[in-house]
Amino acid sequence: MIVLLYGANELAIRRRLQELRDEADGGSGMGESNVNVVDGREAKANDILAAAMSAPFLSARRLVVVERIFERFERFEGRGTSERGLPKSLDPLVAALEAGIPETTILVFLGLPFGRDPIPNEVSEKNALVQRLAKIPGVRNEHHGKLDRGALIEHIRAEAQRRGLRFRPGKPADRLQPGERMPDEPDPAQLIAALCQSDTLAIANELDKLALYTGGGDVSVVEVSRICAGERVATNFQFRDAVLDGNLALACDCSSRLLYAGEELKGLLFLLAEAYRSVARLIDAVEDRLPPEEIGKLMGKAGQFSGLRDAQIRRVRAIGASGLKRAFQLLVEAERANKLGEMDEEVAFDVLLARLCEIARPAAVARRR
Repeated sequence: MIVLLYGANELAIRRRLQELRDEADGGSGMGESNVNVVDGREAKANDILAAAMSAPFLSARRLVVVERIFERFERFEGRGTSERGLPKSLDPLVAALEAGIPETTILVFLGLPFGRDPIPNEVSEKNALVQRLAKIPGVRNEHHGKLDRGALIEHIRAEAQRRGLRFRPGKPADRLQPGERMPDEPDPAQLIAALCQSDTLAIANELDKLALYTGGGDVSVVEVSRICAGERVATNFQFRDAVLDGNLALACDCSSRLLYAGEELKGLLFLLAEAYRSVARLIDAVEDRLPPEEIGKLMGKAGQFSGLRDAQIRRVRAIGASGLKRAFQLLVEAERANKLGEMDEEVAFDVLLARLCEIARPAAVARRR
């Protein structure tokens, strides 16, 4: 049996591959001894055929998985190039497969999502090698494509149900902890889709984390935001901390990534305002030289961790009362310039970032020295 297993839905692909592993094992317990994995990036025809033609050892069948071979032809085939673009070196492989492989062999050509620039590429149905191998009689062409928005939401709900999770729509403010922000999305499935996009493997991992956190119970957007923050929230924190630290290069990099991911400039301005409000909540305690443990209590849950607490105390000291006042002045000026049309919105934001980073920059330079 020859199977072409590829596409964007990595979870479905991996589950299907496990089914084929179980089929090859046949309950013998010797499946792992009869699995051959071939790196298709540099593999020659004989490398694949030698494994495919071998008889299984104390197992029902032999499983041969050829990884990453499709990638070689996805890069330049342009989604429309015909199979004539295949190199002559693959002719012996195609000819041997057309002649037939042993019935005891399951030969899988595996095409998982690859590369991240910043999103993964996928092996398409128009891939030159896929098109050529699919013409061989008896080949199973199994394409697991990217789920559209509606199908993705239904997929998330079904996967949640498999783990015993019950999604509860709405925005339950009573579940928020100090310092937490209510997500924009009112539906847990929609929020997970926004965080993980179409990465079904990442979705499965986040749902596993939610099941562990809740014990397989009710889940609202609050729990999703708290446990499944993912890269979006990680970058939010990096952006906030970079500005407070006076690190303009990192702040610009983080803002670019957030904007690319769909964040709006007004959302970034809100993050900045919240960052300086967090400084305002601690400024009196820091200037009064209260013990770090007492300051930590003002930070809520984050204050329980000495590393986070001490880093925030350092930032508050570096900014000081005068710097805090200056920061809020700059935020108001940027908002005013934008609303009055005195400056382009993106230009105003870039200027704001530069001026805010100047507030803490002398302290940052001193620390590096």
